[in-house]
Amino acid sequence: MKTGTIRLLAVAGLVTAGIAGAVAPAQASVFGCATSTVCVYTGTNESGAHQDISGFAGYVDLNSTIHDHANSWINANNTRKMLIGEWRSGSYYVGQVLNAGWYEPNLGSVGFANAADFVDWA
Repeated sequence: MKTGTIRLLAVAGLVTAGIAGAVAPAQASVFGCATSTVCVYTGTNESGAHQDISGFAGYVDLNSTIHDHANSWINANNTRKMLIGEWRSGSYYVGQVLNAGWYEPNLGSVGFANAADFVDWA
């Protein structure tokens, strides 16, 4: 009986460990931009007015405060690459692509300061 109880406890422990192991760990934000969010700022180094975009399924226009005034941005998505772009003479133009968890502190360094119109999936 003692051996049976030990086996039962061992099996119960493995089942409990398996359930606990399936829970995803909490993800930290990236420079104050919440997980699964893209944050676009008017100033360099994630400063100034900003637009936080979350819960979207692709293309999103930037609001009037940020449109043509973006100077830094963060891709705090867990797995998805994102791009920031603009419309040039009616054509879709990509200014920069960021991997998940990356940020750009100065869009001027990639020749894209004060130009962005939208963010989209890359």
